[in-house]
Amino acid sequence: MCGRYRLTRADKELAKEFGIDLEAEAAGVAWAPRYNIAPTDVMPVVELDAEGKTCFRMKRWGLIPFWAKDEKIGASMINARSETVLEKPALAESFRRHRVLVPADGFYEWKKTAGAAGKASASGKKGGAKIVRQPYNFGMKDDSIFCFAGIAAKWKSPTNEVVETFSILTTAANELVKDSHDRMPVILPKSQYRRWLTTEPERAEQLLELLVPFDPAEMKRYAVNPAVNNVKNDSPEVIKEVEAPSAESEEPPQSQLFG
Repeated sequence: MCGRYRLTRADKELAKEFGIDLEAEAAGVAWAPRYNIAPTDVMPVVELDAEGKTCFRMKRWGLIPFWAKDEKIGASMINARSETVLEKPALAESFRRHRVLVPADGFYEWKKTAGAAGKASASGKKGGAKIVRQPYNFGMKDDSIFCFAGIAAKWKSPTNEVVETFSILTTAANELVKDSHDRMPVILPKSQYRRWLTTEPERAEQLLELLVPFDPAEMKRYAVNPAVNNVKNDSPEVIKEVEAPSAESEEPPQSQLFG
């Protein structure tokens, strides 16, 4: 599952990372550092232009299939399960023809823990354990930029407005993530970026081998400020490391639709 992520690098730094000339980009392709990206936010993705060169495009998070009657469907399609991506009509065409890279330098998951007895419980009963949802940041050990495997689509509204959207593919959680959630976003090795973008539609099935849990030895996690729980909080404060709450017991992670 990936319901919130971060991209704290500004446009010029990210352009250098991917070897993209921002001066040659279309107008409107620019962004500021983001610390708390939420569904429906418009964010940069990397794709191929008409000449086969990598470029940035701004797209809204939450896939809207071209045949959708209502754009609200995008809110439920921020993630797509990699195991069934070729089985669902809403996803298969995008997987074959419109794959993108979604740059990030961290993503968030929440771990439920039960605090000391005697405090008010989630149900309000005295003597129960207070349930705490502690957010954690997950990223690379060296804090480097990485990319989620993404798929994209274009949708035309009833007023003929073209809306470009994307979804992040997910897979089973690795050892680092699984005690927070049973799913995690697919993180692609840098060596596979070009392959992800250039593979022909008729050979797309070969890319399924890339949709696996990322090596946990290359990653790290740490507890962050609970202020990240509110999507309105989008500042460096939300990514600061905090002391993780101690817990007497833990609740298992829960599966979610498209997670």
